[in-house]
Amino acid sequence: MLIVLFLSQVLKSHQEVQNPSPEAPSFQLPTLAGHIVNKEDFQGKALMVNFWGSWCEPCQREMPVLEAASRQYRDSQIVFLTVNAGENKQIVESFSEENNLQLPILLDKGQKLMDKYQVNYLPSTYFIDANGKIVNRHVGELTEEQLYVYLEEIKSVH
Repeated sequence: MLIVLFLSQVLKSHQEVQNPSPEAPSFQLPTLAGHIVNKEDFQGKALMVNFWGSWCEPCQREMPVLEAASRQYRDSQIVFLTVNAGENKQIVESFSEENNLQLPILLDKGQKLMDKYQVNYLPSTYFIDANGKIVNRHVGELTEEQLYVYLEEIKSVH
């Protein structure tokens, strides 16, 4: 219990939540493989949506943390999605291969989804519960501890 309280304080001291909206905006974006993904495909599941760029150093440092968490939560009702901030598909593929990423990567070529989610800084991560509500938004690099606190929070909301 003491650890959870400590982690909550660490999280509060580093998060930057700016009026999360009650309902997460819908989206329809292609993956690196060319499949179209819709927010509605994940009804009844919690989502972690991370906006990033390959040139962004905090994003680069954060990716292994997200990758490890996605493997740990593989059997849960949490879906991990990463959204690239408008880069060329070849650059994103190269970054993904170099970093051995298995996370789903969506391509936001025109940055329209970034606009819908009001993303002004990278990385930015949204935590959406199974009811489609934004529970938290974290601007900046996530630590492993912060990420797990957020994930447990959306995992427990039904």
